Amino acid sequence: MDYDKLTDEELAVKAKNGDAEATEILLKRCGHVVRGVARSYYLVGGESDDIVQEGMIGAYRAINTYNGKTPFMNYVYLCVKTAVLSLIRKYARDKNKPLANYLSLSVDSKEQGSAEIIPDENFDPEREYINKESEIELRKRIYESLSKLEYSVLEMFLDGFTYAEIAEKTGKTEKGIDNALQRIRKKLSTACGVSE
Repeated sequence: MDYDKLTDEELAVKAKNGDAEATEILLKRCGHVVRGVARSYYLVGGESDDIVQEGMIGAYRAINTYNGKTPFMNYVYLCVKTAVLSLIRKYARDKNKPLANYLSLSVDSKEQGSAEIIPDENFDPEREYINKESEIELRKRIYESLSKLEYSVLEMFLDGFTYAEIAEKTGKTEKGIDNALQRIRKKLSTACGVSE
């Protein structure tokens, strides 16, 4: 049987029934989701490998608990994110106070996350409004400064895709993707007013 031709959902059924090869293929397919979620969070004093490892555990749990009611990768994303946030909460306990600060680097600021885990006791609605307006303006400058290809490459990179996966999806070489990401970094530095 050619497992590579099976959908994620079909593989999930086989994996849940104990098929080790289906599980292995699904875990590989989940890799970009795990990397994307892992890139979205940073544990001060922690290791990024800890986040990736916890994300892979979340992906494995997703395979074993998938019920077929939603698209598989959506379910994986939720399980991975839950696992990562649980790890962050674990680090946030008193015994791990130095590790309790994390930054969400997620592109989607509406996502649940840092606001629930790190409450701001000095919350200022006016400052919050100004920050939100600044974020909108910054996103606009970023979007306007990048070509369509660069913007697409940036989105895929932030979603956790590897250079090879991005190259395959865009029809470019890995070197071309690396060059595009270098251009993006320079343009983002300029758009953000940061000198390299």
